[in-house]
Amino acid sequence: MAARETVPQSYSVVIAEIEGRYYPLRIENRNEDGSISLGCSSHFYWEVEAGSGIPYALGPQHTRGIVSLKRYRDALDFCYRKQEGYSLWYQWEVLKARTELYPERNAWYRDEIVTMTGGRLPGGRLPQVEASGTYTVYGSVFLKGTHCFVSAPTIDDAWERLYECVCDHIAQKQIA
Repeated sequence: MAARETVPQSYSVVIAEIEGRYYPLRIENRNEDGSISLGCSSHFYWEVEAGSGIPYALGPQHTRGIVSLKRYRDALDFCYRKQEGYSLWYQWEVLKARTELYPERNAWYRDEIVTMTGGRLPGGRLPQVEASGTYTVYGSVFLKGTHCFVSAPTIDDAWERLYECVCDHIAQKQIA
């Protein structure tokens, strides 16, 4: 009998056979003794897959209930498709964070921040926005005795939030 293809360990899923059906299950971790620990919500649901998963190219689509399949190969394909979806989502988030869609608008925000502060930023430093880590963008500017720091999902959002932070800071100083 040929060895059955298994799901790669890095996928954090396992396929369980229960009463002739195959269930892809999420796992928390693989223990040193080879056993696995299931999470509190280890099942996949068709309702979630229909809304956010990669759709099947052909055939009927399931719409309700726990994901279970008639054949092991179908369950294995489900796991590969699920991993591909995670991988594509992750790559998209990284690209989204590092792509500047509105450079002219962002330059305007930077220039306005410098103008609003009278061009007197400590150390002559300009406001900074940079992608840090995987898919988070941080923006910061040092004002007199204050540090405006923002985080955002994109470079464009970070510039807008940094501008709003500086506007709020200046408005509070004028009220006080």
